[in-house]
Amino acid sequence: MRVPAKYSSTALPILAALFFAGSTIAGAVRWFSPVPYWDMWDGYVAFFLDVSKGDWSQFFAQANEHRIVFSKILFWLDMRYFAGQSRLLIASNVALLIALWTTFAYIARRLIGGLPSLMTAALVAIPCFSWMQAENITWGYQSQFFVAYLFPLAALVSLARSLDDPKKLRWFLIALVLGIASYGSMGNGILGMPALIAAAILSGRATRSRILVLLGTTIICTFLWFHGYESPGRDSASLGAMIVFTLAFLGSPFGVVAKNNLVAVAAGTFFVSASILLFVRWWRAGERDPLMLTTLTFLAYVGATAAGAAHGRASMGVEIGDFSSRYTTPALMGWATLLIVIVAAYRDRSHRALVALSILLPIMFLWSQLPAFDAYPQELHKKQWLAALALDLGVMDNNTTMALYPTDTPHNVKRLRNISDQARNEDLSVFSNVDMRKAREFIGKSVLTLGLGVASAVLTKASQ
Repeated sequence: MRVPAKYSSTALPILAALFFAGSTIAGAVRWFSPVPYWDMWDGYVAFFLDVSKGDWSQFFAQANEHRIVFSKILFWLDMRYFAGQSRLLIASNVALLIALWTTFAYIARRLIGGLPSLMTAALVAIPCFSWMQAENITWGYQSQFFVAYLFPLAALVSLARSLDDPKKLRWFLIALVLGIASYGSMGNGILGMPALIAAAILSGRATRSRILVLLGTTIICTFLWFHGYESPGRDSASLGAMIVFTLAFLGSPFGVVAKNNLVAVAAGTFFVSASILLFVRWWRAGERDPLMLTTLTFLAYVGATAAGAAHGRASMGVEIGDFSSRYTTPALMGWATLLIVIVAAYRDRSHRALVALSILLPIMFLWSQLPAFDAYPQELHKKQWLAALALDLGVMDNNTTMALYPTDTPHNVKRLRNISDQARNEDLSVFSNVDMRKAREFIGKSVLTLGLGVASAVLTKASQ
């Protein structure tokens, strides 16, 4: 059976999408470790210990400048029902990535349609599942990096559905719930509801009552979010430094590939310029598609996220290494969105460009994807298990524990010991592992009583 030529052009992007999605899922399995790492000792283990003592306010307590309520729910579920081995957390990271891609695919189908939408959906899977953001995929503490974009994006899509048919209240209510949920993702999640308000007003289709509901909900949720909030107190930066940081942040995927900060800034400049031009194009159009508007609004949300990151971190300088992992997620989601919008805007002239991108994008992201197959996690896991064993046996070796808590200040060393002691006594997380329990049981016992003497004799005899 001969495949029509117009369908054969979809083979390469689909194969690329399957490779990137499959290798990322395989990488998540290969890099998995049940040993808590860094912030997990405070925000995961200590959090559960505090909640177990009846301090339910910890669900809403700050995590640096964020309130990661959704992630803390996952932390609690993993500790309470899955032995605190992080399996639920890593599975959730992958599931959230799939949910993000599914939302992008839906937008592509609605805005583009036909074969171009299939090719576009396949192509956006490449940045969406890119291993460039490996830290967010393999670290159980990072689900908030995905929901901070999934919730606002899904809320904006739901709002567009409600604007298409104002009589259907359920889509507006879904958008409202997702907008509220955005407050419990990360600090930038507080921009989710204002994004809904902006899109509702600009559409010209939202009723006054619904705009007032969005506005009232935003005021209440923002007040509650900032109630008791303590600023992390980072140094401020100059306006020029903030602009450069913002542009480099948005262009970070290209900067990482090229290993050049100027490339990142140039790509970020293109991102901002293209987003503005596409909005102007939508504004001047005879028919203003609500979904196109809400998708463009999401681009503004990503841009505002970058500006917010610049406000807090630009004083530290701009280095490509800063964007090598978890900070690339916002930009990757932004570029996936921008690709959809550009193809939708120029659908009739997009086929050749999509074919070219089917070759260029896999090549561009390939080198960042290959570490998913590295043997390095085996060595990393050995160090982490050794550090966990040291904590399990009450041996405080700072050089060893740096593998799971990379700071050795006296305060942090003391805090790590305190948290690990409590977790061990409560038989939580990695300390509930069977091998850890056996290690504790072996303390103070002779080799003969453990049966190791017989094994040693057998091995000696076999070697003669």
